[in-house]
This record gives sequence, C-alpha cells and structure tokens, in this order.
Amino acid sequence: MTNFEKMGVAIKSTDAAHWEDFRVIISSNDGQSYEAPLASLGFQPDGDWHRCHIDLNDVKKSGVDLTKIKTLFAIGWEAGVISGQSYKLDDLYLE
Repeated sequence: MTNFEKMGVAIKSTDAAHWEDFRVIISSNDGQSYEAPLASLGFQPDGDWHRCHIDLNDVKKSGVDLTKIKTLFAIGWEAGVISGQSYKLDDLYLE
C-alpha cells in the first residue's frame, strides 16, 4: 500500500443512524490500527450512496505500517446490528 495516497469506498445505509460507533479499521501485523468514524469520512445514514475517502498519510501517522498490512479494510460498530438492519459497500479502491 506504500505506493498509494488514498483509499476510497462507496457506502449506504439508513440503519447505521442507530449504530453508536460505525467506523472503518485498517491494521498492520504489529498490532497497530487506524480507526475513523465513517461520518468523519463523508458517510451519512440517509440511504444514499456516499463516497468515503481515507488519506493513507493519516493511516501512517496512526502507527500502521503500510508495508505489513493485516487488515486492509474492516467495518466496526458498537452495540451490534438488529435483525434486518444493513449497510452496503461498493467500489473499494486505492489511488
């Protein structure tokens, strides 16, 4: 990932308005991780598609070694998801 400057993804949901900590997670083999609330990356839980962008320099600043990625992209949330709730992801990319 060291050759890239940005990661992006499209995401949509109306249910995520009720999820306390809907966030993206990137981690390296040495246990370091970057976590950011999806709302801070451009997501809104309004049912429309939103492009979320992650500056990989911010990931590096958090201590994640981009040469030793363990988790390229994960979604986390607190309090769990109730049956029938959902979110959709599309077009994960690196630039």
